[in-house]
Amino acid sequence: MEDLTLNEALEELQKSSLNPELVKDNKFYFQYQNEWYRVNMPSQKELAEANQNRNKVKIQLLQKGKKEGFLMKKELIAVLKENGVDIEEMDKKIEKLKDNLIQMALTAAKKSDREEKQIEKLEEETKKIDDEIKKVINEKMTHLTPAIEYQSEDAWYKYLVSSCTEKAMDEERENWEKVWKTFSDFEKDNTNFPFVAEAHLCSMLQG
Repeated sequence: MEDLTLNEALEELQKSSLNPELVKDNKFYFQYQNEWYRVNMPSQKELAEANQNRNKVKIQLLQKGKKEGFLMKKELIAVLKENGVDIEEMDKKIEKLKDNLIQMALTAAKKSDREEKQIEKLEEETKKIDDEIKKVINEKMTHLTPAIEYQSEDAWYKYLVSSCTEKAMDEERENWEKVWKTFSDFEKDNTNFPFVAEAHLCSMLQG
């Protein structure tokens, strides 16, 4: 995913932040370029089809294997380490930073409301640590994204996005149509919108 595309997806997600008012009947409503859209909670049929697509992609990548540069996560971690990228060390750093966050929270809990400056300083340090955690996680995932497990999981999400995203066809938002008629149509879409829709669907499923 290109940085511009990722940033746009994150900005759109931050705007709505899954506002409870926008979630209704297992559907999440959002605006994009002045148009109304919604992502629906997938049905059992859609989940089954997404699972089939994920399995198909995983088998295809496994068949291509190392000769074509496709590795399982464990294999990729070993190759990365041989080339100076230590995922295990990143995990340790993330855990250490999380421990620091917990200590910050415990320290802040002991402060009284009168200790404003100390509380503000703790909040600033907490934000710095939180930003550092996000930075390390992003770096880690950038290296691990090529792994077969992540590519097949991405295929799962993309199939659901193609099936569960609809656009309002009137101002009253009473009539809705699927944005992509088929998965093939979704794959041909070269705009940023699929990434925005995927960000919203992922948040709804994980929330």
